[in-house]
Order: sequence, then structure tokens, then C-alpha cells
Amino acid sequence: MAEFIISLAIALVVVTLVGHGIWVVLAAMIRAVRDDSGSATAARDCPACGRRKAVIAGGCRNCGATPFIRPAADLAPHDEVLVTMRRLKKLLERGAIKREDFDKLEVLIRADDLSPFATPSQTQTSADTATSTQIAPPDVPPAESSESDATTVSSPGTNPVASVAPKIDSETVDESIFDAEIIEDEAAVPPAVSRPPTAVPPSHPLDRPETPPPARRALAPRRTLAALLQAFMEEKNIRWGEIISGLLIVVCAVGLVVSLWATLRDSIPYLPALIFLVGTGAFHAAGHYTLRSWDLSSISRAVLIIATLLIPLNFLAAIALSGKADEQPAWTDPTYLAAIIVGLSAYGTMTFFAGRAFLGTDWWRLLAGVMGPCAGQLLINRFAHQSDSLTKVMGLAMIPLAGFLVATVSGLTRARRWKGLSMRRAEVLLLVLGIATFALLSALALLVAKSGAIWNMLAQLSPALSLVAGTVLASGLLIHQRTNSAKLYALRTTGTSLAIGAAFGLAICILFAWPEPELLITVGTLNAILLAYMGFLVGLPTLHGFAVACGALAWIVAFHHLSGAYQSQTRWGLEIVRSFFTGQSAAALGVFAALMGGFALALVRVKHERDARGYFLGAATILAISGLLAIVVGFCGFPSSYLSPPTLCIYAIALSITARVIGDGRVAWVGSAILLVALVQAFGFVDFYHDVLALRGVSFHRAVMFAFLTHGVICLLVGACAGRLDAWTETLDVTSRRWSGFVRPLTESALATSLLAAPSALFVVDFHFGFHTIYLAVIAVIWLGVAVVRRWSMAFVVAHLAATLSLVTLVAALHHVDSWRDIFDPLHVAGTLLVLSTSCILAVLGRRFCRRWPSVERLLEFRDWPTVDRVTVGVVIATLLCVIVAGCVPGVLRELGLGKLAAELTMPGHHQAFEAWMWAAWAAVTAAIAFCIWERITRLCFESFVLACSAVPLLIAGPHEVHVASLSAIRWSLAIFGLAAATCWFARRSIFALARRRTDWPGLQDPGAQQMSTIPMLLVVLSAFPVLIATTMTVVQVVSGVQVGGPEANSFFAKIGAAWSYGTPLALVATMLLVIAVRDARASYALGGSVVFQYLASLACLLPALTATPGKQLGGIELARLGQWNAVALGSYGLIWLALRNWIEPDASAERPDSFAADSRQLDLQRLISVDAQVAAAMAAVALLAIAAA
Repeated sequence: MAEFIISLAIALVVVTLVGHGIWVVLAAMIRAVRDDSGSATAARDCPACGRRKAVIAGGCRNCGATPFIRPAADLAPHDEVLVTMRRLKKLLERGAIKREDFDKLEVLIRADDLSPFATPSQTQTSADTATSTQIAPPDVPPAESSESDATTVSSPGTNPVASVAPKIDSETVDESIFDAEIIEDEAAVPPAVSRPPTAVPPSHPLDRPETPPPARRALAPRRTLAALLQAFMEEKNIRWGEIISGLLIVVCAVGLVVSLWATLRDSIPYLPALIFLVGTGAFHAAGHYTLRSWDLSSISRAVLIIATLLIPLNFLAAIALSGKADEQPAWTDPTYLAAIIVGLSAYGTMTFFAGRAFLGTDWWRLLAGVMGPCAGQLLINRFAHQSDSLTKVMGLAMIPLAGFLVATVSGLTRARRWKGLSMRRAEVLLLVLGIATFALLSALALLVAKSGAIWNMLAQLSPALSLVAGTVLASGLLIHQRTNSAKLYALRTTGTSLAIGAAFGLAICILFAWPEPELLITVGTLNAILLAYMGFLVGLPTLHGFAVACGALAWIVAFHHLSGAYQSQTRWGLEIVRSFFTGQSAAALGVFAALMGGFALALVRVKHERDARGYFLGAATILAISGLLAIVVGFCGFPSSYLSPPTLCIYAIALSITARVIGDGRVAWVGSAILLVALVQAFGFVDFYHDVLALRGVSFHRAVMFAFLTHGVICLLVGACAGRLDAWTETLDVTSRRWSGFVRPLTESALATSLLAAPSALFVVDFHFGFHTIYLAVIAVIWLGVAVVRRWSMAFVVAHLAATLSLVTLVAALHHVDSWRDIFDPLHVAGTLLVLSTSCILAVLGRRFCRRWPSVERLLEFRDWPTVDRVTVGVVIATLLCVIVAGCVPGVLRELGLGKLAAELTMPGHHQAFEAWMWAAWAAVTAAIAFCIWERITRLCFESFVLACSAVPLLIAGPHEVHVASLSAIRWSLAIFGLAAATCWFARRSIFALARRRTDWPGLQDPGAQQMSTIPMLLVVLSAFPVLIATTMTVVQVVSGVQVGGPEANSFFAKIGAAWSYGTPLALVATMLLVIAVRDARASYALGGSVVFQYLASLACLLPALTATPGKQLGGIELARLGQWNAVALGSYGLIWLALRNWIEPDASAERPDSFAADSRQLDLQRLISVDAQVAAAMAAVALLAIAAA
């Protein structure tokens, strides 16, 4: 051991002597090159700024003053230029001189600097050019101090200018040399004046004057070696060198520690520490010496920074080389205590002087930032062990952390008062932050190494690391926001990078704390407090949003931890993840969001709207996450799903209130959607509410549809109450914020949900007509409420339609309860038609009653389309006719001899289509039509009345099925109906007049031909065509030899004979057509009557022979007799037509004066269809008969 120590000492002495000799040689060479005398080059104290050893070569490197001016012969020209330009730059920054004066002086100085090396002509050119040259200097940051003192500037050849300039603190001095860019002013050069060419007389070459040769351009002199070395020593040329050298020194120091860990572990513990102490002290001394004695500020500062960074590494090396814990002396050992006192004192002294050099009076900040973690390393080395508790670990980390916080937070607190950051101030902040962070990480690295379990120790240190990341984030944000100069863009980028890296560090701290609940709560709370404080500090609302996120994490973990959700320590991660997906988490997040929203409102009241915006956004984000979580939990059936519907309902209420206050329709729509989701979950997916309702005897046939309808009713009620029933007044303002932002979205939401539920309400499953009656009634109520609130006639129409459909399902429900045979049973159809007809009557009476209120009357009337009750009447009539016709079909087929087909088409209970219930339904339909006519006379009403009356013949003919005479009864009843209807049509004016007198109905009058023009044709379709078709079908059967099935012998139609049975309906039809022709003066109907009459004559001639002998072939006698009968029929009908000609064919010009001008083709057709044509046809028939007889 002694040999090793002696060898090491000898090596150190040799290295010291050799190094000192090299330094002496280099110093001598530098002095020789610079040619400086001892008194002139010695550094002196500056009497202007008070900085010690700042005056070098006659000028102060701190303030620029020249208290000890050397003779001009002793100063190099380039030195004079640098000193002058530096001084001018300081004056420009202080505002002592104007920009224009600075530009001129700078150009003159540059021109004068080149004058010893230029010819007289060039000097004059430079002086002339100086007046037309502009300087484009870079941006100069504003002054950062409020104090000022007087500064006098004088230059040769000019008058002294005195101005008051602000006093600059030592921290704000910028050592950079001002660089200006010379921009030639093109406007200063006058353009060449164009002159017309003058005629020059030719001369002999010998007579021309001799042109002097051009002057040779002088070469620029070479710069001396001293100027080159001084240029190399400038700060801008050595920054990268000092950075690279510093990194190499730190890396080599770290490598030395690692390499000596195993080599000197068994050696003397304190000798390596002493060696490191001496070496670091020498490094510090060299840095201080060069900083005070030489003009190498940047190199000296770099040396001091590296030496300061070596101090924590020296402590680490000393601890590492001191041996294992069991081999170390006791902490009460005098040698150990002496070593600690010496080390702390020596390193503290070094840090003190470095702090004085860097920070001036704030040296204590650097001392705390370096020595606090170093002292903490000593405690960590003694008391840190594996499996330490969280409290002990935090206690050991508290001393290094406290030193770090004192060093950095004090600087941030001071910098907060600054409106802007200069390069000097920013460098000081970054310097302290970097050194303190390095020292702290060294101590924490030792703590991690002592623990053995790296991940566990990082988790326990996560709160401390969170504080460190928060401090770095604050520094980065402060530098980013307070660097206002465009020249400091690099520094601003550095601050942004620090902030981003620190933000990631905060997130990484949360990962370190996972999955221990206590650490997650602590780190989340610390992050929230730090981010919120920094948000208020720098005025950045985004940080408040992140603070809300961290606080929400801590809140939710604390909630579940206090409730005992985390039991198994080995499964903490899985239990935490599972606890997030519960209804309790959604509710807890909702409470936290409400607290954040209340805090934001409090900030608004104290005029912190910008900060409140961040908390509002954070609370909204937490609410959205809570809502999504509640939706997922409710639909997926996760634990505590019963809390999801109430939570969503609370959110819906809160959003509705918000929409009401701010008048935003989008918020109202979101609240309505959340309410719908909550109701669907409660009624359709959460078993808890099913069980609760089942205990009370409440069940749902279709839970989802019930939820939709409930949502529609709630939205309607809330919208109606919010509108204060303004829909009934004339002062309703649909453009107001309350209406457009709250009432309208809610009513539209109610309509949307009711429309979505409508298809399901119409689709009945398992004959649950009672439930669907309720569903349709609720839809009707929703649309009716919307119609009332919004005065929307179309909504009332939909409500009326839904109510009508609910009546249909109600009758079906009663039918199902009474166990009727089939849904299409005639009795069920009759009941439905009866109820629908009654509802139409009530609708008409309701509209008539509400005419006293104009607003209600406008709501109930929908003038663009027919009302629902009128359409319902038409549907009822069509259904009534279809049912009656379907009931008559079997009897008609039997009478035609198609018994098998009749058996296949017969419906069970078809005979009920002619019973009392069907007559009651017909009466109700007719009454409904009468009420419609009473309300407003229209052509559709009359057509509906005629259709309803056409059902009476079928109702009368239907019971004749028992005598197999349904078809015969239909012919007779329809013919009688047609003639009766034609008679009424003929006397309609008298009938309307009589009704007007009897019913005291002044508005009842003849509606005119335009509204009733389709009635005659409708009578032809309903009466004439069926009679002709029925007769022809029977005749075809008889002629083809098919035995008809009826009528029976004891029936009325069999007793009167086939001729009367078939001929009488045809005669009635012909009469009907003739009556219509007389009433409407339409010869076409008379012609149709003629055709029917000829058909009657033909049947009267042939039918007896055909019925007596079925399948008999017609011979000449039968054909001759047929021609005679037709001739007689044509003549007879022609006489009748001739007698009624004045009514059937009146003078067209007398009744319609413009008939000739209207359409000549119509007149030609009228001439063809006349009695003359009838007479001509009769004569032609007689002629044919005569020819046949001849």
C-alpha cells in the first residue's frame, strides 16, 4: 500500500511540474505575440461599474468604459474598432443615441479603419459612399431595468452628446459584439442623364491627349498573428469548442468514477476522495484565474461550470470507493466526521466562488442546488437500504429535493417579476436549473442503486420526480413566454423543448407510480397542483385542463381506495382497471366535474375568465368521459350498472339547464340524447329496474319503445313548460333565444323519438293490441302537444292520424278479449267502421265548436290536403263496400251454377256482412258523411254519399242467398237504387230548398254542376254497369247450356218469370239514363238508355225460348222475331226521345252562347247523338226486315 501511495504522489508531482512548465511557456509565447507590457495588460478594477479586474487593455469588458486609455500607438487599429463599436452598441441599447446617428457613425468608423491601407482617391470615395449607405442592424431587445444614470459619449471630430440612460445590472450585460449588415442604398445613386450625342470632329491619333494608365489596386495588408489569436478568442468562435471540451471532461470524469469503482474499492477510502477534491479544486482555481486575469470569459465560465458539475460526481466516487456498508466506519468515527467536514467545506467554498462568478449576490442559490444533493448523498449512503418504506425513501430524498427546489424556485420567483428575459438572465436560469438537476439526479441515482429494486424505487420516488418535472416545466414555460426578442428565437425554442420534455416527465411519473393507489393519488394530486399553479403563473389555460385530468385520476383512485375496492396487492393493476369500468366511477367523475365547474364559475366571478375557460373545458371533458363510461357500463352490464341511468339523467338535466341559460340548441339536443340513452338503459338493459318494477306489478311489452315514448313525453312537457304556453298567445316570438335554443330542440326531439317508435307501435306481435293502443295514443298526445306549442297544423294532422289508428287497435283489442273468430271477421270490421265513423263525427263537431277561437281553428284546419276524418270516411266506405261485396260473392256464384268455386271462396261468417252490426256501421258512415257535408260542401262529400248509398242494395240483396237468388236481387236492388238516385238528382234543387227550410241551414244550397258533375257518371258505374254485367253473365250461362243454380222455385224472382226478372231491371236502368239525360240535357245518356232498351227487347224476345229449351240453336224464325222486337223498341224509344227532345236537346246557343266558338267537334258529336239518329236506326231496322221478308 505504501509503495502505491508513494508512486501515486510522485506521479502527481511530475504531472504538476510538467503542466506548470507548459503553462509558463505558453503564457510567455502569448505575451510575446501580443506585445503587451506588464502594466498595460494587467487587469484593473473598473471605477465606472465597480466590477473587479474588468479593465483589460484600457477598456472595461463589463460596461465598455475606458477609464485608462492607452496611447494610440499602443492600441492596434482593430482593437480600437472593437472597443468603439462595443461602446456604440451599448449606447444604442440604452437609447442614448438614435438609430440614424448610430448608422452614420458605424459607417464612418469602418471607412476610417480602412484609410491607412487605401489611396487618397479611395478614401475620398469611401467618405462619399458613407453618406449613401444604410445599416440594417438586428433587433435590439428593450432595456430591462428601470434605474438610469448619465452616460457621456464623445468621439473625435464631433460634439459630445450627453443623455440619461438606464442603469444596467450586471446580469443584463450582453457580451456579444454587434454585427451590422451594410445595405447599399440604390436610391442614393443618381441615375445617369441621357444627353443627345454631339458631333466630334475627327482628329489625328498624334493630336489626341495622352491617357494616363489606370491606378494599380492596393492589396489589403495581412493581419498579424496577434489579431488572428484575438479573433479566435472571441466568444462567437469558441462556443462549440467549449461545449465539446466540457462534455469530454464530464464524460471522462464519469468514466473515471466507473473504472475506479472496482480498482480502488479495497484501497484507503478517503485517498480517492482527497485526490478528487484536489483535482476539482485545481480546476476551479484555473477557471477563476482565467476569468479574472484573462479576457477569456466564455472559456472561464465553461471551466467553472464543468468543475461545479464534478462536485456531485466526486461525492458519488467517494461513496462508491468507500467500500461496502459493513466495511464503512461508523458515522460517529472522528475520521469520518473530519472527512465530511473537510469535503463539505471545501466543495462548499468552491461552489460559493462559482456562484459569485455566475450569480453575484445570488450565490446562495447555486450553493443550495449543489451542496444540498451532495449532503443528501451522505445520508443516503448511510441510511438507505433495500425494502425501505415509502416514508423513509421520501425522507431521504427530501434533502436533495429541498436543495433543488431552493435553487430553482427562488430563481423562478425572481424571474416572475421580469417583463422580459435577456440572454444573460435566461442563461443564468438555465445554468442553475441544469447544475441543480444534475446534482439532484446524482443523489437520486445513488438512492436507486442502494435499493436494489429499480422499478420499485422509481415508483416511490415518483412524487419527488413529479416536483422536479414541474419545476422544469415552469422554467421552460417562463423562458418561452418572456423571451420577446426576435434574436432570442433559439432560446425560446429551448424553453419550448424543456416544457414539452417536462410534460412528458409528469406523465412518466404517473407510469412510475402505477399501480400503487397511494402513489397514484399522491402523484396525481401533485401534478394537478403544479399544473394549476403554473397555469395561473404563466397565464396558460391549457395547463388548467391537464390539471383537471390529473386531479380526476387522483379523485377516482382515491374514491375506490377509500371504498375498499383494492384488496389484493398483487392484483392492484387489474383491480384499478376494473374499478374504472363501473357505475360508481361514472358517478364519481360526474361529481368531480361538477366541482371543477363550480370552481370555474368562482373564477369567473373574480374576473379570471381566461383561467376559468381551461377549467370549463376540463370539466366538460370529464363529463364526456363520465357519460361515455356510464353508457358502456349500462349497456354492457358491468358492476354498479344501476348507477348509469341516474348519472345520465343528471347530466341530461344539467345540459338542459345550460341550454336554457345560454340558449344553445346543440346543448339541448345533446341533453335530450343523453336522456334517451338513460331511459333505454333503465327500461331495457339494467335488470335492477326490471326487478324493482316487477315487484310493483309493472311490466313492459316492448321496453325500448316504452323508453322512446317516455322520452318524447318528457321532452314535450319540459318544452311546453319552458315556453310558458306561449303558443296560445299572439305574442309568440319564435326567433327568441329561449324558443330557438331550448323549446324548438326539445319539441323536435320529442317528434323524432315518436317517429322512431311509430313503426314498432304499428307492428303488432302476439295480438297485444292493448299495448299498441296505448303506444299510438301516446304518439298522438306527443304530436298534439307539439302542434299546440309550435302552432303547427301538420303536427295536428299526424296526431289525428295516430289517434285514429289507436281506435283501430282498441277495437282489435276488444275483439281479441271477446275471443272472436278472426281479425277479418265481418263483425270485427263492422265494429271498427262504427268506431271510426263516430270519431269522424266527433272531429267535425270539435272543429265546429272551436271556431270561436281563431288560433285553435287555424291549428285544426289543414287547407292544403283533406282532413284526416274525411280521408277516414273514404277508407271506411271503401272497406264497407269490400266487406259487403265479399259477403255477396258466394250467393252470386251459387246462382250462376258455380257451387264448387263458391265453396272455396266462402269466408266463415260471411253472412254477418248483412246483419245489424253492418247496418249500424253503414248508418254511422252515412251520418259522418252528412256531418262532413254540413261542415263544408265538396264534390268528394257527395261522391262519398253516393258510394255509401250504393251499399244499401247489396245489404238488401245479401240475405237472398238462402233462396239462391243473390244475383237476381242485386240486379233489382241496384236498378231501383239507380232510378231513385237519378230521381233525386233530377229534383236536387227542390230537395236542397226543402232541406234549407226544414233545417234552418242558410248555407245549404245547390252546389252547382261543377261540384256535382261526376254524380251521373258515378250512378252509371254503380248501377247500370253492374245490372248489365249481372244480366249478361246469366244470359251467357243460359245460352251456353249451363244449368244455372237459381233462383229457387219458391222465390219471388222465379215466380214472376225469367222475362220480368231480367227485363224489369233493364227497363229501370234505361229509365234512369233517360232521367239523367233530361236533367242534364245530355243526349249521350239518352243514347245509352236506347242501347239498354234494345238489350231489353232482345232478351224479351229470346229469353223465353232459351229458358224453355236450354242450349237451343236460334233459327230464322227466332232471328226474324228478334228483328221485329228491335225495330219496335227502336221506334218506341224514338217516340219517347222525340217527346222529350226539348229537354234532352235544348238549343245550344240559347243556353251556351259561346258553344260554337268553343269546340266545333263537340257540336258535330252532339248532332250525331240525337233523336234523328234514333229515328234513322229504327227506319234502317224496318228496311232490313222488309228486305229479309222479300
